[in-house]
Amino acid sequence: MREFKHPIMQPGNAADSAVISSDDILSIWQPDMKPVTVRWCGMILAVKHLLTMREVSQFVNHVMDMCFDTDHEIAVPEAADFAIRLNVLMMYAGIKMSGEIEDQYRIVYESGLYEAICEHINAAQMEAIRKTVETCVLHMM
Repeated sequence: MREFKHPIMQPGNAADSAVISSDDILSIWQPDMKPVTVRWCGMILAVKHLLTMREVSQFVNHVMDMCFDTDHEIAVPEAADFAIRLNVLMMYAGIKMSGEIEDQYRIVYESGLYEAICEHINAAQMEAIRKTVETCVLHMM
């Protein structure tokens, strides 16, 4: 179990030795993992605010797969933004994508669906995912 000193405590205080465990934090705070209902063009979507650690790992792995051309064994960094946006639709809103990649591309960039979903997801988590993908793509090159 990890423990850390409370950031409000001042050095030299009698209470300086107080520690808070992750169990203490979770006993008073629970993240809201229930999806929010989003209406888009007459459709109702259940959008997750936050992905689990496992889902984030799957998200990043899927993006990385899309950023690597296995036929030519080269990185395709220009695919990263599209791959991230596509995975937002799939992972946060549970949208099943099929069909031609050009159709997927049009949905991702022209429909406004991506933007509608992003209004409801955790911005800090999305930024962390983007930074991780950027780092991974650089290492692929």
